[in-house]
Amino acid sequence: MGTEILLTIPDDLYRRAQRVAKAQQQEVTSLLVEALAESSILADFDYAQEDENVEREMQAYQAMHAELWDKYPGQYVAIQGGNLVDRDTDPTALSLRINEKYPDVFVWIGKVEERPIRVLQMPSFRLIR
Repeated sequence: MGTEILLTIPDDLYRRAQRVAKAQQQEVTSLLVEALAESSILADFDYAQEDENVEREMQAYQAMHAELWDKYPGQYVAIQGGNLVDRDTDPTALSLRINEKYPDVFVWIGKVEERPIRVLQMPSFRLIR
């Protein structure tokens, strides 16, 4: 299963991809997907570090939760580097500011609710034939 996207690429790049795809007897889209999959940008990304960043900011949020609940109940907060860096009642406005201030850094954004982390329970379905 895949995700369909609309992608605009420069005309010269597309023409080059068309020539290579034709020479290899494959569709241009398949060629571009292969090239992306083999890209060093994707291969070199440090997924483990990203997971560590998420875990660190989540733990910081949990450690601050009681104080955040006292001061900002129902508001959205942004945690980066273990510190509260911004807050707002509007999650969209907060996200826009955070993306502008911290474009390449993970920032934990969450709503301050009574419990620090909401647990979602999903029923498990069983098919009987």
